[in-house]
Amino acid sequence: MHVNDHNFAQAVNQVPKIIDSNIDFRTIVENTNNIIFALTRQGIFSYISPNWTDILGHELSEIIGKPFILFIHPHDTSICTEYIKIALTTAKKQDPIEYRVKHKDGSWRWHTSNASTIKDANDSFLYLVGICHDITTRKQAEEKILERARLADFRADVDAGLAQSKTLECMMRYCTEALVQHINVAFARLWTLNKQENVLELQVSSGMYTHIDGPHRRVPVGQFKIGLIAQEGKPHLTNSVKTDPGISNKEWAEREGMVAFAGYPLIVEGETLGVIAMFSRQELTESTFKVLAIVADEIAIGIKRKQTEEALAKSEARFRHLVETTNDGVWEIDHQGVYTYVSQKIREILGYEPQEVLGKTPFDLMPLAEANRVREIFRVMADSKQPLINLENKNLHKHGHLVILETNGVPFFDASGNFLGYRGVDRDITERKQAEEALQALVAGTAAVTGEEFFPALVRHLAAALGVRYVVLAECVAEDSTKARVISFWIGDRLTENFEYNLANTPCEVVLTKGMSCYTSGVQQLFPQDEELRLLDVESYLGAPLVDTFATPIGYLCVLDTKPILQPERAKAIIAIFAARAAAELQRQGTENALRKKAQQLQETLRELQQTQAQLIQTEKMSSLGQLVAGIAHEINNPINFIYGNISHASAYIKSLLHLVELYQQHYHPPAPEIEKEIQVMDLDFISQDLPKIINSMDIGAERIRQIVLSLRNFSRTDEDGMKPADIHDGINNTLLLLQSRLKNKPEYPKIQIICEYGDLPPVICHAGQMNQVFMNLLTNAIDALEEGLGIEEVGGMRGMREMRGMRENNQLPIPTIYIRTLAQDNSIIIRIADNGPGITEEVHKRLFDPFFTTKSVGKGTGMGLSISYQIVVKNHRGQFQCISAPGAGAEFVITIPQQQ
Repeated sequence: MHVNDHNFAQAVNQVPKIIDSNIDFRTIVENTNNIIFALTRQGIFSYISPNWTDILGHELSEIIGKPFILFIHPHDTSICTEYIKIALTTAKKQDPIEYRVKHKDGSWRWHTSNASTIKDANDSFLYLVGICHDITTRKQAEEKILERARLADFRADVDAGLAQSKTLECMMRYCTEALVQHINVAFARLWTLNKQENVLELQVSSGMYTHIDGPHRRVPVGQFKIGLIAQEGKPHLTNSVKTDPGISNKEWAEREGMVAFAGYPLIVEGETLGVIAMFSRQELTESTFKVLAIVADEIAIGIKRKQTEEALAKSEARFRHLVETTNDGVWEIDHQGVYTYVSQKIREILGYEPQEVLGKTPFDLMPLAEANRVREIFRVMADSKQPLINLENKNLHKHGHLVILETNGVPFFDASGNFLGYRGVDRDITERKQAEEALQALVAGTAAVTGEEFFPALVRHLAAALGVRYVVLAECVAEDSTKARVISFWIGDRLTENFEYNLANTPCEVVLTKGMSCYTSGVQQLFPQDEELRLLDVESYLGAPLVDTFATPIGYLCVLDTKPILQPERAKAIIAIFAARAAAELQRQGTENALRKKAQQLQETLRELQQTQAQLIQTEKMSSLGQLVAGIAHEINNPINFIYGNISHASAYIKSLLHLVELYQQHYHPPAPEIEKEIQVMDLDFISQDLPKIINSMDIGAERIRQIVLSLRNFSRTDEDGMKPADIHDGINNTLLLLQSRLKNKPEYPKIQIICEYGDLPPVICHAGQMNQVFMNLLTNAIDALEEGLGIEEVGGMRGMREMRGMRENNQLPIPTIYIRTLAQDNSIIIRIADNGPGITEEVHKRLFDPFFTTKSVGKGTGMGLSISYQIVVKNHRGQFQCISAPGAGAEFVITIPQQQ
């Protein structure tokens, strides 16, 4: 507000004079605990008693001349300005006001104050004089009392909500609303933990936000502020939202004026149930935080209790539903065997209402002999407190017929361990027992029957099991879906001839289209167009479809009688067993016939699949081998060419150097003593003679390596694709070169002799790489046969090898030899590869070209070589592949392929 400098100066000068005029008043002012102040009309301090500094920390120079409003709490400025306004305008005495004044350290102190106006003799306003008293201690005490009362009301409200809420949702909402009402938070939210997904799900929200949708609807544990509270199991508390690193959305907090946040995990006995959190626009005291922590624990306990109650209620409802809807009768009897509870199912099982059975014993519902038997069993089990397990017992239905029950029960006890009785279930197994008897009769009657005799035996036993006059077993006609073929028909006491008939407008048509059908009486009236029903005087009909493994009807089984069916459920259970057995046999016979017809086709298909598989495997292997061989040949070729190309130069240089040495010897003889000594040490004459020989040996070795590399490249033929003209002899020679290591003389085997008789062959159009593969397979097999045919293993060890070597030196054993002959004949070429090994037996000869067939020991072959070779020659080159052999006469393979493909 604007200050008039002249008036202000006048007021400042007058106040001390007035105060100084009374020395006692000055003494009082300077020693009192109250602050004396004077304000100008503009609200500016014109005087402050010295104790302001002691009470509020400011020096007087920092106060005098400043507007009082600068030191008043923003929330209290309206109270103070209104007070001064009334004082200036009315000059009436007012009640003291309470407000907050800022201490120099930044804290706020509570003061109470009253003031009055000072005027001159002309009744003109001079200044406003007041006195203020520090009441901070009293206000803090009052606030603590109010806070305790408020927190007590809050806890009482929460406790009431926890105790009185009927549902978990109502209880949680009551708690969050209590937070908003009593703690005055802006809003409060509560999440519960979904343990299966490890996600916090927002259940209730109260205050400024009441919706539960949005980004915080589902919070994964460990993410965001709420998820971290659940993960760490620790609260997060702050009175400085703007600076707290855990608060992510600072802009929202600034916009909404949020000051404090409190979030608590809801934990019971180490189990995290959820998180409760709240935001406040004012600071929360330490007492509030403590109460919130206590209330959070109470809420957690309340949630756990309510969850348990709801789970129990659901379980009880589910159990009651199961009891009332289960197919079994549920019961309870006391220690004397008297019914204390019976479920409604007793009406369907034995025909009684539950109230008719209560107070009776199970034995009262049984035939006399059965009652005595079961009563004795119950007495023994009850004495030893043992459970009743699968106890079969016969009971009389209210209408008089017999019902067989299977009883299971367990003993129950009171809190002191006293035996009270049994609780258990009764299951009606009448139809099952009848079906078991029928099944036993079926098994006994058909166990030794197979084939065509099975179906007549089946219909005969079904007629006996159900006591009916007619039984028909038929199969669907594949060629005509409107007809069925009867394969067994029982009439009274005999079988009749089989026949075909039309299914239209018959109960059998219903069975094939809709499944099992039962007409307990009046079937003729329901199917008036079925002439067979009239001729047989049929009154009742029951039929079941015969289905295959794909649930497709393949026939039907039906029973017909001249009287009604009295126990249809029993009859259905029995015919279902017979129908299943008949369907299995019918399908087995059909499958067996189909398999028999296709056996040859499947064998041929299997053979082709094996050959294809073998060829694919071998082709892939040879392709990889060809690439590997070509790569190795290429890598070896470069350095060997370097060596081979430099040997001639090295030889020339060495000759020149040796010649120079000779000239030195001729013209400088005798040499110096040191040179003479070195010549003798190094043996110069020997070196001069041996060094050219070494170079020559290196030249021969390099040439040999070059030939091997060339053979590898020619064998792999990686640079050729498809059929092209090729020299067959080159392919054979390259293969032999690669097999040289196996042909050489060894300690355990003699050298294998190769005799080649090549004819004059023109270039042949073929897959050169594939033909090389054939040559490799045949030559490898020949070498294996020759090595195995030496008989070393039969003679035994080193002694055997020595004996064989002696026999061969005495010409008692033939030299192992492979013969290779080629010739051209009638636009074809013929390649014959033979050995003088042990030959092939007739049994082996039959399977020679089968995939994976081998006579070698494990690890010495896959059994695919000859099969692949056969495929290459016959399928790929439209040729012929023969084997001529006999035991002891060696083996010869003859390949014939056309010159042009």
